Order: sequence, then structure tokens, then C-alpha cells
Amino acid sequence: MILFATLSVVLMNSCKEQRLKSIDFGPGVLAGQDTTYKVSNVSQPQAKRVLVEEFTGVSCSNCPDAATILKSIIDNNPERVIAIGYHPTNSNFTKLIDEHGYMSNYDLRQPQAEELGNSIFGGIPGMPIAVIGRQYINNNYFVGRGEWSKIIEDRSALKTPVNISIISNVDNVANEAVVIVRLEYTGDVTKKQNLHVSIVENGIVDAQKGVSEIFSDYKHEHVFRNMVTSLAGAAIPTKVDPKVAGKIYERRFIVAIDEKWNVDNCKVVAFVTNDEAGDKEVVQAAEVDMNN
Repeated sequence: MILFATLSVVLMNSCKEQRLKSIDFGPGVLAGQDTTYKVSNVSQPQAKRVLVEEFTGVSCSNCPDAATILKSIIDNNPERVIAIGYHPTNSNFTKLIDEHGYMSNYDLRQPQAEELGNSIFGGIPGMPIAVIGRQYINNNYFVGRGEWSKIIEDRSALKTPVNISIISNVDNVANEAVVIVRLEYTGDVTKKQNLHVSIVENGIVDAQKGVSEIFSDYKHEHVFRNMVTSLAGAAIPTKVDPKVAGKIYERRFIVAIDEKWNVDNCKVVAFVTNDEAGDKEVVQAAEVDMNN
């Protein structure tokens, strides 16, 4: 049974007063929170979407310049670049502002961002800096902002063997979102892979240091709020093998909504990475509004 189309109808038509946990998503989803099957009518491959994982902070004076560069790249490549902005803990670049009459109203730092930078990427060398598609370049994941445009351009030309679709629906009564991620393989894949799901928030207005001034009304975009999966991702199970054209994998997540988030500005980001020695690259990414 093709669950994703059914789920789409159920989620889009469910009333906000309903508790989504009580909705019958079908035996495959309820039993193991995931399901897999194969279709004969294989979809056309999606265009490659490039994931940019940016490390930034409110006390990083060069970070507004990096954000401007990244915004320009995103604007010039609509729906082809997806960004996550990590604000790690324990860094002078991310310490809250409290000087010259300016003060941070929000704490955008996340311990998960610090852990990700250290355990997955081998330590954060400075800011602003980014990891693009988790591509390992010159013995390093991190690249400076002067290199972002060219690397993103090169990666956007690559083909991807998996399409990603996301449904997300917020239940205001339960204060949670039901997220369904659907992977459809359009080509053969022999490598082990992981699925990652994150929450980001746009449009957070707060203080930010610049090179020569402190901005009181700076708009922080694609701020990392939560990693729904583990930092290493959720392994795509062996029951999906062989990963061949037409193979579908769907997984359901329940996401608790933090009271600090503005849900209307939040997005769900999902991406698939390889999980082989020396190859952790992002093969495809997608994002949708949390309440879509």
C-alpha cells in the first residue's frame, strides 16, 4: 500500500483540535514508525539540493558578512540551496551580547551544535565557516566564505539517486508536529546511508555584532533549533536493500515543539548522507514549513 499519498490527505485535512497520535496512519507506520515498498512507476530524479551547514554566532563580527554571502547564493539559486545555521555553545563567537547598551534577548546556542561540530566534523576551527554537502576537501570539512559560491555551484551540478519529500503538520493541542519523510530511490545505491531530520527557525530578530557596530535588530535566519534524529542520523535499515529505482522508504517522527520557537517561522530539514568510511557526503536534502 502506498502510504505517503494517504498520509498527505490525512494530515492536510486533520483538525488542529485532534491529537495526531490517535490518527490511523496505517499498519506499516504504526508498527515500526517506518515502512518500505517498491513502485513500478519511478519518478524523475529531483534536482540536486545543496546543504550548507553554517557555524555562526551573535558575537562573531564577520558573521553578518558571511550571512549576506549565503543569502545571495540562496536567492540566486531558488530551491537549490538549503541552510542550517549552528550556534554552538562554549565559544567567544557565540557568547551573548551585553555591552554598550545592547543585550541579547534570545539564546540561540545549542549543545547539539557544539557536539556536532566536534564529533562529526572534528572540531570547529573558527567562525564564520561552513560545511557544504559534508564534502571532505583538503583533509577538512570546513570551508571559508570566500569558497562557498564555487563549491555550491559545483555540487548543484551533481545528480542524486534519491528523491526526498516531507509532510509536516502541527498539532497545537498536543504541542507537537507529525513529520513524515519519504525517500524514493531513482537509481541504484549500494552504500549504507543515514537519514537526518532537523528543525530550523527563520526571522529571529535580536542583537548581532558587526565589524564596526552592534546591530540591535539583526534578522537571524535558518537558526538550528533541534536535531530530531541522532547527530549521526538514523540508519536507513537493511530491509530497504537493495536500494534500486522504485524503492520507497517512509519514516514517521513525532517532534515536540519548544515554547521558545515561533512555529510559523520554523522549517523541517531532511537530508540523506552516505555512511561509509571516508564518505559521509549529503546525497540529497529537502525542507518544508513545519506546518504545511
